[in-house]
Amino acid sequence: MYWSLDALSNLILSGGASEEQIAEVNAKLAEAQQQCYDAFAEMQAAVSEAADEAAAQEAATSISEEAAANVHAVAVELVNGLTA
Repeated sequence: MYWSLDALSNLILSGGASEEQIAEVNAKLAEAQQQCYDAFAEMQAAVSEAADEAAAQEAATSISEEAAANVHAVAVELVNGLTA
């Protein structure tokens, strides 16, 4: 995920993106950030409700993994949009 966000940052900072594209990137990243906040709240609830430590770890890993995959997908979509 890091490299996809790094590529996105480089595309934006290199000056190759229009103001409209930058605004779209910022809006989509803000949505992704909110999804991460929501996933964190979900993870906190799942961990606190887990029957044992193994269940808590499984819940935290699953929710975190899904959130990371979603952010990565957004970053790849944005990079592809800027390079198309």
